[in-house]
Amino acid sequence: MTFFEATVACDVVDGKLPQILSPEDQTRLEKFLSSAGAGVSTNIWLGATDLQQEGTFRYISRDNQDAISAWSHWAPGYPHTDRTSNCAVINLANGWRWQDSICSYHLQVMCEVVLRQAA
Repeated sequence: MTFFEATVACDVVDGKLPQILSPEDQTRLEKFLSSAGAGVSTNIWLGATDLQQEGTFRYISRDNQDAISAWSHWAPGYPHTDRTSNCAVINLANGWRWQDSICSYHLQVMCEVVLRQAA
């Protein structure tokens, strides 16, 4: 799915693309993706983009539109400063570091969903 299709798909299940706010979040996601094994592709969308302001990646969920600044895990040389790579991914080949990618690429999707106990 493209970044925008992935965002809609997560909205449908009342979820969001992953937001990594701390080293602990990064470690949890790495462990989860590593345990998934061969089913995980090289790149998975994260819920951040710099489409609003080039070079400033922001999370896109309704509950968090903060800029990624306090903590990040970008691969060396990323994010790019071009106007074509505007959506964040987590990349297996770079040791689960983040990269910016072209938003129209078709990548795997994972949604964060809060599970609620039935009433």
